[in-house]
Amino acid sequence: MITGGAGFIGSHLTESLLKHNYKITIIDNLDDFYNPEIKKKNIEAFHKQSNFSFIQDDVRNISTNSNLKLPVDAIIHLAAKAGVRQSTENPEAHYKANTEALREVLTFAERHNVPRFIFTSSSSVYGNHPSRPWHEKLEPLQPLSPYARSKLACETMGKAYAEKTGNPFIALRLFSVYGPRMRPDLAMCLFTDNILQRKKLKIFGDGTTFRDYTYVKDIVNGIKTCLDVGIQGFEIINLAGGKPVGLDEMISTLQNQLGSRSSKRYLAAHEAESEGTLADVQKAKEILDFKAQTDFPTGVKQFCEWYAGKYSQKYH
Repeated sequence: MITGGAGFIGSHLTESLLKHNYKITIIDNLDDFYNPEIKKKNIEAFHKQSNFSFIQDDVRNISTNSNLKLPVDAIIHLAAKAGVRQSTENPEAHYKANTEALREVLTFAERHNVPRFIFTSSSSVYGNHPSRPWHEKLEPLQPLSPYARSKLACETMGKAYAEKTGNPFIALRLFSVYGPRMRPDLAMCLFTDNILQRKKLKIFGDGTTFRDYTYVKDIVNGIKTCLDVGIQGFEIINLAGGKPVGLDEMISTLQNQLGSRSSKRYLAAHEAESEGTLADVQKAKEILDFKAQTDFPTGVKQFCEWYAGKYSQKYH
């Protein structure tokens, strides 16, 4: 079962698992945070496969949904009310939605003794901690946004669940995932759109921020490994490329790939955004034998080809 499986990461994960003959159920409410038609398109081809089923519903209704088929061998919980900046506008709603959703899915997992639970947390839980690269035992954590605080609270809930049930709960802290089917509100999509239209790029801060970008197919491979690896109890693992990419480098890489240039407009930095993210990926290597295979220019090339192709009519 994949919650939130119609989204960016979820649709890539589903596609990969279906190719390896997994039987997949997606439960997703097609939230209108961005256009639900995009999510429907993400999973459109899967409906033709006999080992795929889709349930449109809020995951908070999981225990009362009569369409769910049992048993469930693993739950991959991707569903979340997303958006670091957006969460500052309605903090209570973000925090409540994310913690309540996980609580209901954990209740379902305990009731039906689901043997494995994989949860996607976020690098945002580290906030602006100065001790980079960030390792999983870093303290104190410094989440800057309600979204980040909700992810940290969910990790705590997962630890309690693992201790109570004896079943593994794996919290994967994902770092700046990018690639085809990205959410349209994310910076790489916004910059690409403006570059193609030769509009000014809005830069929050002075341009010195950096991110540990991770290509979506590498993330998918890391999640898939968690389905079979011998993990007991509660575990937190960073999934990341392990290399920092500065904002100016990201924009230059996009412009070189798109063959176009845009001027920049600098705005005040957003208080909920980290100055820079960088993961220590040693634990992922040791436990999952995980190492990101896609370098940033290659990933950007594949993203730009998808984006320009998907929206070609808009720019011609």
